[in-house]
Amino acid sequence: MSTRNRFAIVVATALPPLSAAPVAVAEQEGSFDDFSGSTIDRSKWTVEATGENFGTVNSEQQDWVDSPETRYIGQDAADSRNGALAIHPRYGPGCQAPDGNAYDFVAGRSQSRGRTKFTHGTYSVRLELPEGASAPGKSGDVRYLVDRVRVDP
Repeated sequence: MSTRNRFAIVVATALPPLSAAPVAVAEQEGSFDDFSGSTIDRSKWTVEATGENFGTVNSEQQDWVDSPETRYIGQDAADSRNGALAIHPRYGPGCQAPDGNAYDFVAGRSQSRGRTKFTHGTYSVRLELPEGASAPGKSGDVRYLVDRVRVDP
């Protein structure tokens, strides 16, 4: 065997196979909120209110209000350092919104659009619904929106 052929064999066996698993790339966190503050972080979330910075769409029956009665930070467990964003709709017949319309329900609405830019990656959301809440697609559709990405349980 010539020196040239021996060299080729040594080089070929010393190189890693071309079909090796891709190198894992560390994930970078683009946006995170554990709701550990005492109020919603308005640098991360836009709080919407009917007639102020948001209009009625899809014949909604609730007035979106900016109120600690309908949207607040609570603890998700007694021993937890992380908080939880609580959105608590309320029955309030005849509630007059700034847009002049009357609604029978008030609720909280927040979104990240314009605050965070999502391009690709993994979205992770922990969502807890109260007992008896309907599943998405059923009457009383409950969903969590992350900048136009619908996350269903």
